[in-house]
Amino acid sequence: MPATRRGRGEFETTPAAVARDDAYIYLLVISLVAMIIGCVFLYLDWDSFTPGKPAPVNIQPAPRGAGGIGGGQNTPPPPGTKS
Repeated sequence: MPATRRGRGEFETTPAAVARDDAYIYLLVISLVAMIIGCVFLYLDWDSFTPGKPAPVNIQPAPRGAGGIGGGQNTPPPPGTKS
């Protein structure tokens, strides 16, 4: 409210309303903290990788006829293919 005139040169002022924080402000603060913590964990995960070329992977082919249904026997080719 505006100030009102009381007398000669004197003004009566009403106290200003104080804005209170509502639940949405606290939710914003919680989400900001969660984003910062997530960025810290992302950096720690990214930093754990070694720089440079990755180590070669040694992959050996499976022996022919191993595994599958039938106790290791060769399986017939799929229909429609020539063998």
